Amino acid sequence: MKNVQLFFASVVVLLLQAYSTLMSCPNCKDAYDAGSGDAGIGESYSWSVVFFLAMFTGLLLFGYFFMRWQFQKHSALKQAHN
Repeated sequence: MKNVQLFFASVVVLLLQAYSTLMSCPNCKDAYDAGSGDAGIGESYSWSVVFFLAMFTGLLLFGYFFMRWQFQKHSALKQAHN
């Protein structure tokens, strides 16, 4: 359980560190300006980046929990045979 908490804490710290870099992109800020006619284009790019990051994180979490489940199943079978 402590490893899971450490993992999530690490992910949060990494996301907080990357936040200022992601928000400081001048082209993204100009395209997302609400007063411009291209605000919809900027918003769509913004959502595509959020979707990309969410899918990447989801795949990493799925892989982590799947491998954890496999290791637990393997160790339970190993103990049953002993």
